[in-house]
Amino acid sequence: LWFSNYAPEHLQLQLQARFKKFHYLSHFAQFIEYFPGKADIYGDFPRKYGAFHALTIMPSATWRITFFESVIFAKRAFDFQYLNPIIFYRSIEHSLGSPDNVFLGLMSSVVIKKQFRPYVQLLIDDYNFSKRKEGKNWWGNKYAFQAGIYYFTPIEGLQIQLEHNRIRPYTYSHVDSVNSYSHYKQPLAHPYGANLEDYHCIIRYLPSLRYGMQLRLSYTRQGISTDSLNYGEDIFVPNRNIARLFNVQITQGQLVTYQVVEFRLWWQPWRFPLVIEAVAQYRKAQQQQLLGWLQLRYQIPYQDFRR
Repeated sequence: LWFSNYAPEHLQLQLQARFKKFHYLSHFAQFIEYFPGKADIYGDFPRKYGAFHALTIMPSATWRITFFESVIFAKRAFDFQYLNPIIFYRSIEHSLGSPDNVFLGLMSSVVIKKQFRPYVQLLIDDYNFSKRKEGKNWWGNKYAFQAGIYYFTPIEGLQIQLEHNRIRPYTYSHVDSVNSYSHYKQPLAHPYGANLEDYHCIIRYLPSLRYGMQLRLSYTRQGISTDSLNYGEDIFVPNRNIARLFNVQITQGQLVTYQVVEFRLWWQPWRFPLVIEAVAQYRKAQQQQLLGWLQLRYQIPYQDFRR
């Protein structure tokens, strides 16, 4: 929900520091605001930038807590005040008087008896406590929640993962679409955007570092816009002309369901970072049905698929 791997590659600088039970990460990125059909005479695609911080605390060998924050800003050069690795971005944003898109959140996971690893994540885009006095579920209270669990079976290399996500309408969007939480017209977090809830069951069999397979079953419920009003599912639509101010519910608008069955098989034939992967996918969205593909991809750097 914070930073997934669905969007294309981006220019980045990442710094990490470790001290005993603390791990601090800073990630600075240049993103692209893509415009389909842009003529060459208009120059390059506009750049926008992101800065991310994550502080992980490990109270024990089996429990970790991570506090994170990020900011997306555009229409100016990289703001060097965001290179500050300690101060919260909200205070920087306030001091600059800027309309940047800032996120805060936390995540935690714990290993229980070496077989179970439950995890949770909370991301807050915006939240105004004073609006609770005016009515319930104000549209500007934008946040997302995730809960899941890994089960490491007695069979070597066999894992089962269950996960549930809930994302409020208008989360990841902004009053200015160029500041949306995206890169190259792809979301940086959930690939479907916002105003949704979904359920996943993932079965992985990883007998070796060199090969493995995965079966994923997913079910998603999302509300989409059907008229000129914005119901909050599309993160690229500015936060204007919203459907309602209060009583904003997840999956408001026209309800659409997505069902996905996906099977992956990968193999790394040599030591250098080349992974051959075959993917077959069945996807049903209302009455539309699509049936899978095969793909080859390269991977840098080397990744331990057993994690």
